[in-house]
Amino acid sequence: MWQLNEITKQSLQQQAQQRPADIYKSIAGKVLLLTGSFEYPGAALLSLAAARKSGVGYACLDVARELIPAFAARYPGALYQPRISADSAEFSDTLSSLLSNYDAVLIGCGRGINSTTGQELKFLLTHANNLIIDADALRLLAELQAQGELAPLLATRQRLNLATPVILPHYGELKSLYQVLASAGCSLTAADYALLSQIEDEAARRRLTAALLVQKAYQVNIVVKGVPTYCLVDNQCWCNTDACNALAKAGSGDVLAGLLAGLLAQGFSAAAAMSIAVYVHCRTAIVLSERCASTRTVMPEDLPAAFAAVFASIGLAC
Repeated sequence: MWQLNEITKQSLQQQAQQRPADIYKSIAGKVLLLTGSFEYPGAALLSLAAARKSGVGYACLDVARELIPAFAARYPGALYQPRISADSAEFSDTLSSLLSNYDAVLIGCGRGINSTTGQELKFLLTHANNLIIDADALRLLAELQAQGELAPLLATRQRLNLATPVILPHYGELKSLYQVLASAGCSLTAADYALLSQIEDEAARRRLTAALLVQKAYQVNIVVKGVPTYCLVDNQCWCNTDACNALAKAGSGDVLAGLLAGLLAQGFSAAAAMSIAVYVHCRTAIVLSERCASTRTVMPEDLPAAFAAVFASIGLAC
C-alpha cells in the first residue's frame, strides 16, 4: 500500500544524520560520475560541482581525456578518469576496477546517446550497486526495454542483490520510458489507484500514472521531476510541492542528479537521499531567487555554492 507524504523541512530534519567531527575522507562517501562529453562538457561540470557540495569525501569524473586539464583547473579537488571506448579491450576491466572504489555511480548527464554510453549503462546495470540513471542514459534505458534486452540485465541485478537503481526523468524522458511498455505486461494495482485518487491535479495524476508503470517495468525508484515533484521509493510517494521557475533552465537536472548521487554515496537511504536532494535543489533556487529579486538571473551553476544554508536548515550543517 502506497503512503503519500509531503517533503517538508520538518520531515527531513527527522532523517538528518550528523557526521562525527573526526570523520575522514575515505568513509565520507565516494561517488563516480559518468557524465559529460565533447558536445556537453557543462553537464559534467554541473554534476561534479553538485556532488562535491553534497559533502562527499571523493568525487571522480570519468570524462574524455582531452577535457581533463581544463576541468582539473576548475575543480582541482576532484579526481578524474579518462573515458574508455567500448571498443577497447580494457573497457570492462577499467570499469570494474573503478566500481570497486566507489559507493555510488551516476551515468547520463550530457554523456551522449552512443554505443559507448550504451555499453557503460549495460555494464553498470549488472555491476554497480548504488546506481543513478539520468538524461541520455534514460533514452538508452528505454531502448533496452524496447529491444527486449533489459529483462535479463535486471534479472542479473536482482540475483546479485544490487540496490534498486534511481532514475530522474523529466516529462519528455518519462514519456520515452512509458511509450515502449506495450509488451511489458505491467498494470496498475488497487494500491496504485488508491494513491492516484489522492492527486487532485489531472496533469500531475497523468505523470504519476506513467511513473507507477515505469517503476514496475524497469524495477527502479523514481524522482518524477515537475510541479509537484514525486519520489517513488519503498512503497512511499514523497511529494515536494515547492516550485521555482528558476529551475526551468538547461543544466538544472544535472545539478539535481549530482547532488542525489553524492548523498547516496554517503550512505543515506534511497528515500532520504531522494527527498533531501529534491528539497535542497528546489529550496536553494527559491533562496537565490529571493536574494536576487528575480528567478530569471538564477543559473544552474549558482546552485551548488548556495546549498549550505538549506542543508543547515534541515539539520545537515555537518
